[in-house]
Amino acid sequence: MVSLEEFEKLCWGDLPEQTIKGANYEINIDNNVLKIICDEYPEGYQIYKSGLFEIRNDGSKNSNLILQLSDKTWITDKINLLYDLAEITQKSFPLNLVNWGDTFYNIAYDIYIDKLAEDNSLSPFDSIIKNLETRIEEKSDAALIESLKDGVREELIKRKII
Repeated sequence: MVSLEEFEKLCWGDLPEQTIKGANYEINIDNNVLKIICDEYPEGYQIYKSGLFEIRNDGSKNSNLILQLSDKTWITDKINLLYDLAEITQKSFPLNLVNWGDTFYNIAYDIYIDKLAEDNSLSPFDSIIKNLETRIEEKSDAALIESLKDGVREELIKRKII
């Protein structure tokens, strides 16, 4: 049996005050807000508690926050920050509905595609075409997809997110 207070904590979580330091960022947590401090946001990029466990409305159950942040240019050198946010979310809100594997697979795949398209000799249009062609080719490559999924799964397990 679980008390009402324990059940509420399982459902809505609890954000204990703490600071998590990464290589080039810091996450300051209080009961309702996380602040990411980095060179780009010295005053702090705020994330409210409720945003941690929001999922996409497309049926994928991907983390809305993690995918939105992964699109930001200032996050490209802070992939561990995204995993830290997932870890905080999973520990604080264990009954969340986020599909962490799929969320981070999408990020890993996008990073892979971006690295393939980093040929500076191409015009912007040629780069877009090459990127689309690469996506079509790589989507059929089951070994690549499994490798990316395995890498994501290993990191999520190592961090005790799944």
